[in-house]
Amino acid sequence: MDQILPSLASIMYQCKALLNDPHAPLTDGEPQAFTRIIHDKAQSLHRQLVPIINALQTRQPGDSFPGDMHDLRTPLVSIIGYSDILVEGMAGELTEKQRETFIEINTCGTDVRLAMEKLYEMVDAELHET
Repeated sequence: MDQILPSLASIMYQCKALLNDPHAPLTDGEPQAFTRIIHDKAQSLHRQLVPIINALQTRQPGDSFPGDMHDLRTPLVSIIGYSDILVEGMAGELTEKQRETFIEINTCGTDVRLAMEKLYEMVDAELHET
C-alpha cells in the first residue's frame, strides 16, 4: 500500500517532465496526446485513491474494500496501454530517453495495479474469514 501513491506521483511527474522538456520535446500528435492522457488518468486515480487508502488504514476487520475496484482498474489499463503503445513506437518516434521514461511509467502503472489487486484480495479474504 505504501508504494501506490508515490508510484502514481512518479507517473505524473514523469509525464510533466516529458511534456515540458525543451531539449527533446515530444512530437505533436499521438505521443503528446497520449502523454497528456496518461498524466490525466494518473492524476484522477491519485485523487480517487487518497480517501480509499486513508479508509483502509483506519478500517476495522470485516469492513469491505472502500471503493469499486473496477473504477480504479480502468485508469490503470489506460496508463499501461498507452505507455505500451508509446514504448513500441506505434504512435511515433521517441528519443531513447523518452522511451526509457515510458518504460518506467509502464512499470509504475503495473506496480500500482499489482499492489491494488493484492490489497483488494487481502480485504476480500478477510471478509470471507469472518
